[in-house]
Amino acid sequence: MVAYFHLNGAVESIANGEAIPAAIGSGGTAVNPNGVGMSYAAGQLREGIVFDGIDDSIDLGGVTPSVGSVSLWVWLNRVGSNDSYPLIYAGNDAFDGNQWSWGIYVYEGALYVIDFSAGGGINVPGTPSTGQWTHIVMVRNDGGAFKLYINGVAYSTATGVATNRVLRIAKAGSYYFSGALDEIAVWSGALSAADVRTLYQRQSPKFSGTFTSRVISVGATSPWTSLSWTPSSPGFKELPDQIGGAQNETVANYSALPTDTIMNGVVGLWHLDGSGWSGAAGEIADSSGHGHSGNAVAGAASRTNGKFAGAAAFSGSAAINVDDGSDLRMQTMTLAAWIQVAPGAGWREIVGKDNYQDPTRNYWFGLSYGYAQYGAAGRLVLLAQKDGVNDGLVAFGTTALDDARWHHVAVTTDGATARIYVDGQEEGSTSYSGILYNGGEPILIGGGSAWNFGGLIDELGIWSRALSAAEVQSLYLRGANGIRFQVRTCQSIDCSDGIWQGPDGTNQTYFSELNDNAVPADGADIAANDSVLAGLPSLSFAAFPPVNFPNARYAQYRAILESYDSAAVDGPALKRVDVGYTGCLMTDGFHYFDAQFLGSGVELSFQFGYDASNVGYDLYRDDGSGAREKLNAQTIPSLGAFGGTYSFFDATPGSGAVQYWLNDLYADSTSMMYGPAIPQKVIPDMSQPGANLSDLASSPPDLAVAPVTDGSISDMKDSGCNVAASPVSPPWPILFAVTLIAFARRRRKS
Repeated sequence: MVAYFHLNGAVESIANGEAIPAAIGSGGTAVNPNGVGMSYAAGQLREGIVFDGIDDSIDLGGVTPSVGSVSLWVWLNRVGSNDSYPLIYAGNDAFDGNQWSWGIYVYEGALYVIDFSAGGGINVPGTPSTGQWTHIVMVRNDGGAFKLYINGVAYSTATGVATNRVLRIAKAGSYYFSGALDEIAVWSGALSAADVRTLYQRQSPKFSGTFTSRVISVGATSPWTSLSWTPSSPGFKELPDQIGGAQNETVANYSALPTDTIMNGVVGLWHLDGSGWSGAAGEIADSSGHGHSGNAVAGAASRTNGKFAGAAAFSGSAAINVDDGSDLRMQTMTLAAWIQVAPGAGWREIVGKDNYQDPTRNYWFGLSYGYAQYGAAGRLVLLAQKDGVNDGLVAFGTTALDDARWHHVAVTTDGATARIYVDGQEEGSTSYSGILYNGGEPILIGGGSAWNFGGLIDELGIWSRALSAAEVQSLYLRGANGIRFQVRTCQSIDCSDGIWQGPDGTNQTYFSELNDNAVPADGADIAANDSVLAGLPSLSFAAFPPVNFPNARYAQYRAILESYDSAAVDGPALKRVDVGYTGCLMTDGFHYFDAQFLGSGVELSFQFGYDASNVGYDLYRDDGSGAREKLNAQTIPSLGAFGGTYSFFDATPGSGAVQYWLNDLYADSTSMMYGPAIPQKVIPDMSQPGANLSDLASSPPDLAVAPVTDGSISDMKDSGCNVAASPVSPPWPILFAVTLIAFARRRRKS
């Protein structure tokens, strides 16, 4: 990275000549001759800079970096004929043909990356849209080939000449940008597609907050084995597979789910995680258990990065064919998918039951061309044959979806009403009566007749019943809200020597529910043969070979809570986290730990295991007087041969230093006590959308304010665990649990 501008500052006007600081590289100077129009304002991340399109720009003082990649966020104020808006330009100030190099422009509503010196370029009509933030990345390799990414997805390439000139922001000659820019970063090398996806993933959430756990100490050098957690609802997780029998996520596990039966009635479920599609029968797997696997036709839809793992990419001529089945001939139904629409116009089919060569159809669900009776252009529309009449049932939505962003879309029919949903919210409905045509045409995904989809489709499901509004919203929220984790083990007590790791063993990926499959992946990909599980996430580090956590006494995790949803009141909620490790033996007798409490009450949680049934502990408190007060009315009961968890709420610990003592009542040398955990009640700061970009070689920064905790706690003392000795490995994993509730409170950035 050779230049990086956060463009953050107090929300106020920017004077002509005012310094624009850089996080990396040389700073710039504001150019605002008329003294108005240029200001700091709300950005994609904290603040950005608004430019009036008249005379505002940033002068970088003749900086001529070797540019391989540029990343920035753009907010476009207006689009008009002959409007030309330079975002980034490399060349002389006169903007003449003698010194042109390259530029990223918006011209008459199309995004351009142009190599002026060679005459080559890329243009994507209809992007960026006005009134919203769009992420743009231009990558140029050593041979001069340009590649353009919009919101994390590669759109086009062109070949130019690798030349460098003075870098300019928001100006090229007499042309000025009108809108806002944020988070401008420049690299000397070419970013990979994975790098671009990482940047977009870090910066695109509308709200984000990070909770970093206290340092966990287990008293001795130990292997760390697993990570599991309890969220309030599924997040960043594909729908559970039904192959081998029906399975549903339950309210008992996910307390915020509206029902235990959301997968009831599913007749088709395509995760679209496969690759190498060539048209072979059954190559595109159906995970519903009904055997409706499909194949690519008419140009062979390809697989690319999607909303979850993979997605089907359609160029406007491809389709996926799924043969007819009796269970696909429905009067009541739900169609649901995640889509990212490429800029363009025309009818665009998401899924339909029709004949590729014949417009006779059971139903057609996609984007409207714009005829009044079918809704405005770029909006969702359902067309269904009813009582023998094509388009006898029409329902359409109101949100323009051709904005290169991911949207969740759904339509339901229940025999009386057809309803259209966008991002979990009902947008339109049509009452009807009569019989929907249920002939033997195939299911077509992404294409039908000449109405082919352009863009990405992911996680497509078909139900033979109308899902409720709450069920549709839960489908949306599992993609809009989620929690990502990284873990590190450490030798130092403050964990400063630890290295954060995700599933690929680096700090560039994150553990999430996307990895909670029968065949876990390393984070770079999800295999087509994965079976998505319905239970709570529980990951064994051994399933991710790149992960290498050194044996250590200390460990720490951080949870990144994210939300892409601007309509809901609450974001993701985290209720419990367990980091598993193999512990050491504890000697019999009294053992104690020190605690300092800030509140009026605290819950103590102990995890322990043993191989005898006659094991128990008494719990005492010493407030400093030397007298041990027994807290529990009776001995902690035996919990069976494999141990368990004991919790006790101390309502009056006081506000000073306290010692808690546990007495192992039985002379059982195999008893094990695994350090106490004080629950931490946390409200991350969710006011920031996404994370500031840091150099790809460094870890992402935390955004949350310091968590509010109930107190502090020391290691177990006199435990008999010799920190210099090798740990004893019991035949089962012991979990060190930190129970917490992390409500992701939703506030607009300020």
